[in-house]
Amino acid sequence: MILIKLTGLHCLEDFGAHTNYCELALRELGYREIFPHTGVNTELNIRGRLIFPLVTGTFGAVDFLHCTFLLILTFLPSYI
Repeated sequence: MILIKLTGLHCLEDFGAHTNYCELALRELGYREIFPHTGVNTELNIRGRLIFPLVTGTFGAVDFLHCTFLLILTFLPSYI
């Protein structure tokens, strides 16, 4: 059960780490000098408001190792 909770928390962590959500949130708060990581010509007109799209990055080897290490730490004590 703890593994399911930790996996869910890792998904939430990855959302902030692998998207431009934090940059978009800062721009929404008025910090216009923050680069949205989509290019300056990608603003979309949504109901009269210009907003940048939410984009994702990559899921690389470091993330894979982090998830694998978490599994090892979870199940290893039961085998020792």
